[in-house]
Amino acid sequence: MWSFFHFRIECHCLNELCCQAYNGHQVREFSDAKRREVLSFRKDDKIMATRNNDVPVYGETDGKEENGKKLKERTVETVRLMNGSVYMIKAVGSMMA
Repeated sequence: MWSFFHFRIECHCLNELCCQAYNGHQVREFSDAKRREVLSFRKDDKIMATRNNDVPVYGETDGKEENGKKLKERTVETVRLMNGSVYMIKAVGSMMA
């Protein structure tokens, strides 16, 4: 239990130090809407996962053609982030239904 607790703290410290040193921004930013600090990762950040987690990755593929226009189809792929592994953030965004 203690090693896991320390591991999470060390991951947060590494994420904070690396984002500040390599990309020039803080990982935690204050959100007026939520009235608390929230994690703020950006494109090209390298982060270390603190626990196993399934993350949805959204994308688009060429779909049908209607009225002379090509429509894009939205795809969702689930990627498993593993505890202690380092990942590069390629893009940050959200998808509306």
